Amino acid sequence: MPWIKTDALTRVSIFWWWFWVMLACQGRFLALYYLDFGFDREQAGFLIGAGMLFGMVANFFWAAVADFTSVSMRFILLVSSVGSAIAVALYEVPAAPMFSLWDWILTVRLVFSFFFLPMMTILDTLTVYTLEDPRREYGIARVWGAVAWGILNFAILGPLFDVMGYWVMVPAFVVSAIIMALCLFALLDNEDGQKQHEVIAEPKGEDASWWQRALGYVRNVGRIVFGEGFVSATFYLMVFVTGNATALVEGLVFLFWREDLHASNFLCGVTVAITVLVEAPLFFFSDLFLDRFSCPT
Repeated sequence: MPWIKTDALTRVSIFWWWFWVMLACQGRFLALYYLDFGFDREQAGFLIGAGMLFGMVANFFWAAVADFTSVSMRFILLVSSVGSAIAVALYEVPAAPMFSLWDWILTVRLVFSFFFLPMMTILDTLTVYTLEDPRREYGIARVWGAVAWGILNFAILGPLFDVMGYWVMVPAFVVSAIIMALCLFALLDNEDGQKQHEVIAEPKGEDASWWQRALGYVRNVGRIVFGEGFVSATFYLMVFVTGNATALVEGLVFLFWREDLHASNFLCGVTVAITVLVEAPLFFFSDLFLDRFSCPT
């Protein structure tokens, strides 16, 4: 049993809040932090891109752990929180003698991405499985993440970086990751989300081997991607293009504003607050938008 009993919507709202606090501490300002190590803009961009690519591969690994083992999503999220906190702390540790500074920072970036970037996928799944009516309540839970993202960038991180420098993001991330882990430990138990998880992950036959289960998983993914033919392909093409555009904004836009336009960190944070003012109502009223515009299921 969890230490603290709360309703499902409150639990997942708390998790989304602290996830986006963590992300803000390793988000749009990260490329500028890399410049403090003496790297140029191309190297900073490479570090951002390498981490995203490695995180995409890690996503498959952690999703497979969730689907094909009895490991709970609570445990995966706890490992992700603690592992990513340790990785970020290593940024401020002197490079080991066998590493150059570049090799050390790249290694830390990849380790961080392995643990942290899949968290959003697992947390999304936990949210859908935990909420009583995810279609109606998902947006309400996610709006708290958007609010946290806006507040951290605008009111805390931007001004702090102007005064103290980008190193502050390291202890800020570690503290927020520890709080996230404590919330997961206190508010969840290993059964949360597992009933639905077992239904999805259960093999067709009791004697099905791991490779038969994996093959069935691949077939199911294929049905999702190509199930509706051209319509499905068009949707995933849109996701691909949008994902590329989002990666440019999340990874490099502050680099452009700071280095080329000479904006302050505070002003960069203000731009995040503006986007949150637009997206928060969309999350909060998402059920109304789904009722009006989504296809029937």
